[in-house]
Amino acid sequence: MYRLGGKLPAIVVLIFDLSKGFLPVYVGQMYNFAPFYIGIIAVAACLGHMYPLYFRFSGGKGVATAFGALIAINLIIALVIIAFWVVLVKRYKIVSLATILSAALGCFLYAWFQPYWLPTMLILTLMILLRHHSNVRRLITQKEPTIEKL
Repeated sequence: MYRLGGKLPAIVVLIFDLSKGFLPVYVGQMYNFAPFYIGIIAVAACLGHMYPLYFRFSGGKGVATAFGALIAINLIIALVIIAFWVVLVKRYKIVSLATILSAALGCFLYAWFQPYWLPTMLILTLMILLRHHSNVRRLITQKEPTIEKL
């Protein structure tokens, strides 16, 4: 959205996309759902974003929605992931690369600190990686666009 409309539309879309992941997971936690069910809620929120019925199953890549869910699950780990993402974007100026590597870091962090969330994180990471298949091809061929201003 940043490339298409600039900062303000990107911020508005980011807030809504984060909310799609955060709110259902947060409500599940308020009702003391088991991590397994909260994981299903997080994955379902991302699937709904990636393949919405009202857009003929053509949606976004699910990164912000997944991140919203991760914020609700563990704010500290989410902040570490976003800090890592920011450092990578500032250094390499390639958003997709930062996103994929940050998702991988999330898997490592959950495996280390909260292993019961690892299946959820692995599924979300796999979903994000699959949605980024065209970006991966461009990364391999060094044709992935960079972002110059943030």
